[in-house]
Amino acid sequence: MCAFLMSTIAVASPAGALTPSRQTTTAERNAIAYNWTYYTLGWYENNCLAYAVGVTDRWIWPWGSAKPTIAQVTTYMYTWGYMPNAVAAKRVYCYGSSSAVTHFSKNISVTSTQIRAKWGHCEIFTHSTSNPYTSYAYGPRVFTYSKA
Repeated sequence: MCAFLMSTIAVASPAGALTPSRQTTTAERNAIAYNWTYYTLGWYENNCLAYAVGVTDRWIWPWGSAKPTIAQVTTYMYTWGYMPNAVAAKRVYCYGSSSAVTHFSKNISVTSTQIRAKWGHCEIFTHSTSNPYTSYAYGPRVFTYSKA
């Protein structure tokens, strides 16, 4: 399970802010998201971006320890076939701000408003909305990418 490290979220790459060490408490999870339902334990090897684009065997954060801009994320998402703001079956959402993206999630299905996201090295959670995160942790949804 994972530990919610308050000081790490503020200074490190948000994609790696959570590390497996102990079970997180409900209060810690509530500090990250307004709503969440535990889905499953995630693989240590991947992170939120890898999970969102369907990669299970490696960590993906091509910007090193930096928080990318929307322009940088858009350029990267094209390599996976995702288009900005298009309406399609597969959607990936990014969070933070236009100058500092901190997190990614994906939609569960075309007909659902639910999303699923991996928090750092840790667990995977389902959220009932595509904008579930607090400003303290990942922040608001700032952009959507879609793929047919």
